[in-house]
Amino acid sequence: MSANGDDEAADSYIEQSLSLKAAGDASFKEKDYPAAIQSYSAAISLDNPAINHVLYSNRAAVHMSMGERGKSLHDGRACVKAKPDFG
Repeated sequence: MSANGDDEAADSYIEQSLSLKAAGDASFKEKDYPAAIQSYSAAISLDNPAINHVLYSNRAAVHMSMGERGKSLHDGRACVKAKPDFG
């Protein structure tokens, strides 16, 4: 693959993770918590270090909204691990 092809693949991966984050944000706003979790989880699986901490934070908020404190704590810790100075 050429360097240009690598750049295009990286851009596509970044766009996909941002698109999934936006879908999660919209679902959370609509209180469609299972869809929000699914979107944030899919974005996290792409492992975009620029936004993973935000994704974990957002998913933690969804879990709290669902009363899932243990899962929220787990994601909160993952958020801090991904970016200790976030917040």
